[in-house]
Amino acid sequence: TMPIVKMVQKFLRNKGKSLYNVVTQRRFIKNILKWPYRNFDAIDDHLVTLLMDPLRLPNAAEVVFDELSYTTGPLFEQLLQDINDIPSSSRKHIWVCYGEEDPWLSPKRVESLT
Repeated sequence: TMPIVKMVQKFLRNKGKSLYNVVTQRRFIKNILKWPYRNFDAIDDHLVTLLMDPLRLPNAAEVVFDELSYTTGPLFEQLLQDINDIPSSSRKHIWVCYGEEDPWLSPKRVESLT
C-alpha cells in the first residue's frame, strides 16, 4: 500500500472514533444519501434508522475502520462466487441496495451478480 494510505489508516484506527461519531449522526447520513438518491423524499427516517442501527452497535467503528483499511483481497464478485460452494441450506440472504443512477454501484454490475 502507498505510504499515505497507511498513514490515513493508522490515523483512523488511533484517532478516528470522534470522526466516526460525527459521520454516523442522523443529519450527516441524510446528507450522504443525497449523493446516490435523486429523489430526496426517499431519504426518510426509516431508511436512515436502518442504516444507523448497525453503526451504533458496540465495536462498529472498528469494523468500519477495518473495512476501510482492507486494501487487498477478493472482490465482491469473487466472494459471491464462493457462495456457490456453500450448501443452500446454510446460505444467508444478501441485500444489495442500488438505484438506477447509483454513482457507486451500477445496475449493470448488480444484475451481473445474480
